[in-house]
This record gives sequence, C-alpha cells and structure tokens, in this order.
Amino acid sequence: MLIVVMSYINLRFIFRFFLFIILFNNLNLVAQVLVIEPNTNEAHTGIVEWYACGDSDLSCLVFTDFQEFIYLENKNVEGNLYDSIFDKVRNSNVVNFSMELIPPTEITEIDIIRAAQNQGLSEEDVHEKYKLRLESYTFQVESITNLITDFQNKLFVVAAGNGLTINGLQTFSGIGLDKYESYPAHFEFDNLITVASYDRLEDKVASYSNYSLIHVDVALSIRSYANPKHPGLIGQPIKGTSFASPSIARVADQIMTANLNLDSQTLKKIFLRSCRIKDVDAATNASIDFITKNHTTGIFKALNHSIKAVRDDAKKTYYSDVDFVKCGGEFVKELAQRCVKYLNDGLSLDQACINAHSELGILKASEIAKLQNLWDLRGL
Repeated sequence: MLIVVMSYINLRFIFRFFLFIILFNNLNLVAQVLVIEPNTNEAHTGIVEWYACGDSDLSCLVFTDFQEFIYLENKNVEGNLYDSIFDKVRNSNVVNFSMELIPPTEITEIDIIRAAQNQGLSEEDVHEKYKLRLESYTFQVESITNLITDFQNKLFVVAAGNGLTINGLQTFSGIGLDKYESYPAHFEFDNLITVASYDRLEDKVASYSNYSLIHVDVALSIRSYANPKHPGLIGQPIKGTSFASPSIARVADQIMTANLNLDSQTLKKIFLRSCRIKDVDAATNASIDFITKNHTTGIFKALNHSIKAVRDDAKKTYYSDVDFVKCGGEFVKELAQRCVKYLNDGLSLDQACINAHSELGILKASEIAKLQNLWDLRGL
C-alpha cells in the first residue's frame, strides 16, 4: 500500500514538473521579437537580431526566407509570406522589418528591346516577366498589409530606409517618404511604427536616413553594443535605419512584456510622445506649415529634392532645429517607461507623458505647457 501511495505521489510530482516546463516554454514563446530578414546578408541579420534581442536566445525569432517572396515571379507558387510567418507573428509581441519591398522599375519599350537582346528572350517574354514581378510585388505588399491589420494586438516596427534604392544599391542620402514610396515604411497603421536614424553628434535626423512628418514616427541614435556573435564588428561604426528599428523593437518588447494589459496602439502613442524635442515652438511652427501649405511648394519641395545638397540647405535655411519625424526629436527610452508608469497610475495618456517630460527635466516648464498643442497639431 505504501509503495502504491509513493508511486502516486511521484507521478503527481512528475506530471506537475512537466506541466511547469510546458507553461514556462509557452510564456517564453509569447515574450519575444520576431525579426523578419532577407536571407542574402547573414551579417546584417546577425546585427539586427542583436539590436532586437541582445544576448538572449529566448526572446528572438528570426525569419530569413523573406527574399524568397520578394522575387517570386509567380504569386501562385505554393506558400506565401502571410502563411509562412502567421504562427511566428501570433507568438510574438513585436515584429521588426529592417528591409523594404522594392517595386520593379517601370520599363519602357526601349528597355524591353534591350533586355530581350541581352537575355536572349523575346520581347513578349521580357514583358511577361516584368508583369509577373509586378504582380508578385503587389501580392506581397498585400500580404504584409493583411498581417498588420489581422494582428492589431502586435506592434510592427519598420526601418524608414537609407535613401533611394537604385538598381539594388542604397544611395545613403536620406529622402522624404512623402515623395518616395517604400513598403513597409510607407504604411500608416495604428499598430506600426516607422523608425529613422538620429545623428547625436549633429543633433538631428541622420543625413542618410529617410524622413517624413507624415510617414516617419520616431528617430533613434545607434549605440554600439558588444556583440559576441560578430566580434569583428566591435568598435566599427554601425549606421543605418536597419539597426535603429530593432532597437525600438527591443524597448517595445520589454515594455509590453512588463505591462501585459498595454495594447500596441497605446504603446505607439506613448513612443510618439517620448522624444527629446529641442525647440517646441519651432516644431509647432513646422507642424502649422504642414497643415496650411501645399506639399509641392516651398520647404516641402526642397526637402524632397533629389539632390542632397538642396535638401540639406532647406533644412538649414527653414528649420535648422526641427527634426522631420512625427515625434519631433530623438526617442528617449526613459520617457516612454515613465509615461507607462504614470498611465498605470490612472492618468490620461497625454497627462502621463507630460508628467514624464517634467520628471526628466529635458524641457523648460514653459515648453512643457505647449506639448499638448504640439501633439494635437501633429495628430499624435
């Protein structure tokens, strides 16, 4: 009888032990960042993963088959982006895109003739190949759109991009996304944050980073972390919105994991209110100009000019101390964390973030009083 009882107790202990292990693993599956990357650059993927997750092996999922879907020439090929990462998105808090979908370059009749000669194809085959590439691109943009809209409880963080992409190469000369269409950076969703890079030495959005008061939400300077996965990169200058984006994703995941009742839309609004604004009056004037002026004239035309020198001169001439992202300056993690704290204390979102600014003492009291008006003007 004693042996039977002891066996029963042991079985109960074993059952509870394995149940604990299962529950523990499931908890870890939910508290993580999903990093979506092309499989063409292992070093790039490793750095992005590091900025998103640090040295934790439990907090990151990496999906590196994205390139396969960008260049599909037949959208009916079995499987697509949505089906492939559905479960991975479902088991994540935050999804990071440090890449872009590049639309096929529009081709002329001359382009078709030259391509046919160079590739040994008929003109009809070249035209059909371009048509399939365009359909594939459209299909994948729609797939990402479906992911973002279907997973409203997830926060999607995307890189603003580093200038134009021409023939597969980055120009590394930032341009306004009001003119240049790039997905997923060009999307406008309540659960999506587009991230630019910030130059801390010059105290403005980095010259290589894309920007927009309409499409770009926050900007962040890149700090060099010791990265044991790529020790050769330690001490090397690292720049690019590809790495600013996962840095934001990392903060977002930490906040969402510690505040399970915080939804992705509210967290985005918190991030938009958590920037170090250098001049509230200048930022307010820029916002008024965007509301009252035509985007094709004056500063707007200059800021979207194809020549970098013209854009830089426009920034210096018009608003030398205004950063062209929605939040108006460099993102500050401590502001976001304090804003969440006050929000949990029962304050309204705006008042919680105003208290956060007051507590950190970045702005003068007279400027803090104007924050509410600035946020309202920028539609934050």
